[in-house]
Amino acid sequence: MPFAPGGSSEIVARAVAGELSKILGQSVYVDNKPGVAGNVAMGEVARAEDEHTFILGHIGTLALNPYIFDKLPYDPAKAFTPVSLLAKVPSLYVVRPDLPVKNLKEFIALARRGVGPRDQGAGVAEVAGKRSGDRGRGARRPSSSSSSRPNSSAGSR
Repeated sequence: MPFAPGGSSEIVARAVAGELSKILGQSVYVDNKPGVAGNVAMGEVARAEDEHTFILGHIGTLALNPYIFDKLPYDPAKAFTPVSLLAKVPSLYVVRPDLPVKNLKEFIALARRGVGPRDQGAGVAEVAGKRSGDRGRGARRPSSSSSSRPNSSAGSR
């Protein structure tokens, strides 16, 4: 697992490991090896010489990292062969509830006008198992204790 415990990718990996253990009649475990945007684990699996080590590939480790890092410890096009799509996890852009926008188009227009926050590098919050939709339709707002933290609207993976 190229990410730290607790994220949506780990939830998927552990669910699949449990089912594979039942099907194969032997233990399948998840080994979290976070580091360098997933490159540590991806590099280890790419170099594995056994026939039973596999990894949960991700858009970040397979499609984005080649454009972010000058050198990778693996070649995403040659080191891995996809065998199954495991899950589609919705990723959401979120903003403070007092920002006067209802969708991404309005947010971009607001930012272009120079109104509102102009923080660079805002994060993306992932909500595993939640229905994505417009604000106000089933979206849960953070508790008052979390909304007082800086950048509470930006989550991390």
